[in-house]
Amino acid sequence: MRSHRHLTRRGFFGLAGGFGAAVVLAACGTPAQAPASPAAESAPAATSKPTTAASAAPAQQPAASGGVVEIRFQSRGGNDLLKIAQDLAKEFMKANPNIRVKNDHTNGDHFQKVLTEVAAGNPPDAYHDASVRTGGLGWKKKVIEDLEPYLKADKRFKDDDHIPGAWLTEIYDHRRTAVAYDSGAMALFFNLDLFKAANVPPPDTKKRMTWDELLEKAIKLTLDTNGKHPGESGFDPSKIKQYGFNPTTVHGHEHWFYTIGGEIIDDSGKVSPVMTKTETIEGYQKLADWGAKHQVAPNPEYKQTQPIDFRSGNVAMEENGVWLVGRVNEVVKNWGVAPFPMQKTPVSYGQYSGQVMTRLSKHKDQTWEWLYWVSLSKDGQKFLADVGLLQPTRVDLQDYFISNPKPPAKEYRQVFVDELNNGDTLKWPGEAQQTFYLGYRQYWIDAFGPMYDAVLRGKKQFKDIAAEVGKTMDTILSTGEPATS
Repeated sequence: MRSHRHLTRRGFFGLAGGFGAAVVLAACGTPAQAPASPAAESAPAATSKPTTAASAAPAQQPAASGGVVEIRFQSRGGNDLLKIAQDLAKEFMKANPNIRVKNDHTNGDHFQKVLTEVAAGNPPDAYHDASVRTGGLGWKKKVIEDLEPYLKADKRFKDDDHIPGAWLTEIYDHRRTAVAYDSGAMALFFNLDLFKAANVPPPDTKKRMTWDELLEKAIKLTLDTNGKHPGESGFDPSKIKQYGFNPTTVHGHEHWFYTIGGEIIDDSGKVSPVMTKTETIEGYQKLADWGAKHQVAPNPEYKQTQPIDFRSGNVAMEENGVWLVGRVNEVVKNWGVAPFPMQKTPVSYGQYSGQVMTRLSKHKDQTWEWLYWVSLSKDGQKFLADVGLLQPTRVDLQDYFISNPKPPAKEYRQVFVDELNNGDTLKWPGEAQQTFYLGYRQYWIDAFGPMYDAVLRGKKQFKDIAAEVGKTMDTILSTGEPATS
């Protein structure tokens, strides 16, 4: 296996002392429980807003009869994720018979559900957050606990047991606020059967494709219902049988401008000065051009009669993440993984959607045991890796993940490890501030999507909206409020 220690903690966190000073690495010894409600001392002060949790931790509730304490865990997603959460709870309770986990699942807006319950004074003890989107809001609104004191107090935890990238998208204001539940690296998925049928060589796992190389393959792999390729006479973009490429336009899309020197948040936390850079504009335009100009990727201007995505078997290449491995394997059996494409500079990306503890939890010691077993222990991470939800953060499970007999094959799983653990290529917005998107990613997505839609449809050029985008995002970051129309 290639080295997974290339990315140093100092290089990743970029802190002079940082939370390395806040978290004293525990020496080896007998596992110890974290003290009751340690985060109450260091948590930011609460606000008076009704959707904001109180900063003072509630008193711990006594155990139920027989010494069994029940905690509530809110999972999210479809029925497949519900089953994973239920099975995970069963395994945890076998190892921890004095803690009962009650699952509270939602298929809807998980964060709004949490805010509603916070306002009522009865949120779940822990929930599976979409850290990449709402983790910052949970922290800013004082809903979730600071986990630094728990990590410091628990003698089972050692930083060196985990890869430096273990905390991607879970750090806000230099504090670790979640522990990994799903995700890992993003990369380029490709359907080997579609490549074989088109007689096109698959991507190289060790060499990033350039934009031109990617376009050449994508054209050959894109077909309308009459068997024509983009650029051929009679090609109909409204009747697609198969797309050659489906780029990410949300999570991990930043590599399209990072690779040519663009940026969206500068070192001072401003957006406007860098959103209007030539390189940023070019990157966002290229991302839209895959569908709007080259017609090798989905375009919202043309509504297809069938679902279009990698799992449907009608997309040859798609940018996606580890969290989908298990669900891809249910429907696509012969697939591989390659690094993100590049133009000038290689760029990689990873993220973790963690589970968090709410500040209003009445059973914080038991909730921490759940968080630790599921997200930091060897048994918990092996379970999540086996179901294809998590790329382990534990150093001693890197080979276990790579050697998993389930698809994709070993050489493709190695790509995920290399993409996540290469400090020379890994890059994310808000890195200078050690706060992913400065804590307001969901508000950013909500405002950016409608503005960018016209570019994706080919109705506008990104240069026409760049200044407006920059101004809108700066307002979000300075006010901490959603954009107003």
